[in-house]
Amino acid sequence: MFLPQPDGGTNLHMQCPECDRHYGLNDVHNSNVHSKGLIQLDGLQSFRPAWKRTMQGMTRRLTQALLSRERLCPYCEVPASLQLMDKTQMAEIAEGTVLPTGLSRHPYQFWLWWRCPRCHRGSHDGVGLFAASDLVYWSHAQTQQFMAEHPHWVSEPELLVEYAGQPAIRFQMADITSAARLTVLAHRQTLHVLAVF
Repeated sequence: MFLPQPDGGTNLHMQCPECDRHYGLNDVHNSNVHSKGLIQLDGLQSFRPAWKRTMQGMTRRLTQALLSRERLCPYCEVPASLQLMDKTQMAEIAEGTVLPTGLSRHPYQFWLWWRCPRCHRGSHDGVGLFAASDLVYWSHAQTQQFMAEHPHWVSEPELLVEYAGQPAIRFQMADITSAARLTVLAHRQTLHVLAVF
């Protein structure tokens, strides 16, 4: 759905009923896709272009933030705590703050987490979560081509690995209607794609 915002903009919220049932991510801020007020969707009225713009825009913003020395809040652009974490680390840091209830059951292991000292937005209010696999898949031409050619793909469990002497995460995409697979190795801190097989 497209939700009008007080500033006149529009937010895209997409939720999957199956994910809601399995993982309890049925809060509007924890949608399966959520533009979070960061992506301009003016003039768009159909889902696919809005979804594509949201995923590409969020990927661009967060990739730039991860690669920069000064990691900036995506909302107010002041230095903020922005890091890649696994679900266990997130639960330890949350310390009584509210994380989506089904996150511990969610198949994605790694997430981007942020806290901003100025605008106070961040993962502690459920708005700052973004799956690392989404960022990796939308940041590389080969993964985007795989998504276009295999519309019925899923993300398989992520694994910590080493590649060329660097700490990495293995992401794997699999088409559920064929044997097609794509493996992506990304740097463990920056999510920069190191290799695609």
